[in-house]
Amino acid sequence: MIMIYLLQIATRRHPMDLSRSRRKLLDRLQQLATLTEVALARSPLFPASLYHLKSRCGKPQCKCAKTSYRHEQWCVSFLEDGASRTRTVPPGLRAEVRKMTEDYRQFRQAERGLRHILDELIAEMEKMREVRCKAGRRRYERMVRQHQEAQGVRSPPQGG
Repeated sequence: MIMIYLLQIATRRHPMDLSRSRRKLLDRLQQLATLTEVALARSPLFPASLYHLKSRCGKPQCKCAKTSYRHEQWCVSFLEDGASRTRTVPPGLRAEVRKMTEDYRQFRQAERGLRHILDELIAEMEKMREVRCKAGRRRYERMVRQHQEAQGVRSPPQGG
């Protein structure tokens, strides 16, 4: 799909295509700088999910066993050595754990954005190369024709 689009763009002869590609390339580089700020931050990341849990404790004498009451706690779920782990988060640590998990999500989002931008940068570079190579080929042929005309040499018939 991308190759078809690139071929359609490359076959056009509009000089604006190269200008558009340059502008798009510069825009993507600016976006890249913005995403890089997320990667350069020094705050720790915690690849986990923080969530609010209501549960029964399992003690037969507790009111949660006999009523609709549930114990409330904040938990964090993460992978450790390939296994899923769940731990409770003390109330005093909840804000810091929340920040670390949110920073991790932002970092991952920046990674996805970076991959997308890099793909677009490569596509724009390919389009620019195609347009510039065609222009170079035309210039070369024009230069050869002019040189041959200046030398008084007849050019061979085209297309044979």
